[in-house]
Amino acid sequence: MVSDYGAAYRGSFVPMIVALAERCAARGWAVECAFTPVSRDRVWLTDFADAGIPVGFAPRTGRVELTRWLAGRLRTLSGPKIIHTHFASFDLAAVAAALGDRDARVIWHLHSALPGGPIGVAKSALKYGIVGRRVAKVISVSEAGRELAIRRGLPASRIVAIENGIDAGRFPVATPERRREAREALGVPAGQPVVLHLAWDWEIKGGPLFLASLTRLLELGVPALALIVSADPRALAAVERAGLSEHVRLVAPVEDVRRFYDGADVLASTSPSEGGPPLAVVESLACGTAVLGTDIPSHRMAAGDPPARRLVAPEPAAIAEGIASVLARDSATAAAEAAASHDWVRRYWSLDAWTERVAGVYSEVLAAP
Repeated sequence: MVSDYGAAYRGSFVPMIVALAERCAARGWAVECAFTPVSRDRVWLTDFADAGIPVGFAPRTGRVELTRWLAGRLRTLSGPKIIHTHFASFDLAAVAAALGDRDARVIWHLHSALPGGPIGVAKSALKYGIVGRRVAKVISVSEAGRELAIRRGLPASRIVAIENGIDAGRFPVATPERRREAREALGVPAGQPVVLHLAWDWEIKGGPLFLASLTRLLELGVPALALIVSADPRALAAVERAGLSEHVRLVAPVEDVRRFYDGADVLASTSPSEGGPPLAVVESLACGTAVLGTDIPSHRMAAGDPPARRLVAPEPAAIAEGIASVLARDSATAAAEAAASHDWVRRYWSLDAWTERVAGVYSEVLAAP
């Protein structure tokens, strides 16, 4: 498995990959994971070491360098082999590297929304409609992503939708004491409504729409504090331009992401598009923190509607009114929705079921002529 994941925190992605590697090892398959250099010093690498999973690092991130590196790794292996790529950096390099190895198969994992606009559509049509025909299988994290890849030219037989899985036990419903401790650690005044926004990429995660919605929320008379988790320099600049500095606390991502969910009253997920249901949305629901999301295909989940999630039109007024409605819940309703949402995550987002389904795709690919 190869990925350009480089976040400072493990989130739910790293536990997913570790669990999948362990599932494969239990089936008697040799497994190795590889990342780009940005991950070399990440704390979460210890998760792989603890599980006995070998980890390698590509020397650079350019396509030519990645192709050479992958081809070199393939030459050291014998028998049937799979290159499973996560995110996009390794996709084309994996196909190019596998061309010289008749025993190698490539699986792409589609996590993000495909680009729009004439240029974006043309590039993704070339990738999925032509190069994608050399891929054994594509795994999309949502049915919406699967359908879009097919419209861009990928044969329907080559792609399957498998929503992500998380370990709900890592995200228990926050107790009142834990919420108080989280707010104290974040420096949030007691009793002030807190709206959380996670924006590792300011544009992709809908930062501009979130700030416009925050302005409308304040105009409604809701004295909310926005907790924006981002290391993107565009976030600070946008907050200052909007004149919202006194209503925003901007914090850098940390390993203990659960602290953010525990300290917030609602997570605002304002992305204009996503490849599938964001893991942050599912994690927040597992913690019992409500989610107010834009009504886009990837926010509509195959498992149905969890009680603590509401979807509204991607417009500032609708988002502000939705957040105000969530904040207006009485404590009994909020507690009931929190418990039911955690149970929903536990039942429908099982990490064990996810690893079994993906390992099943591996078996299918290996058995194909």
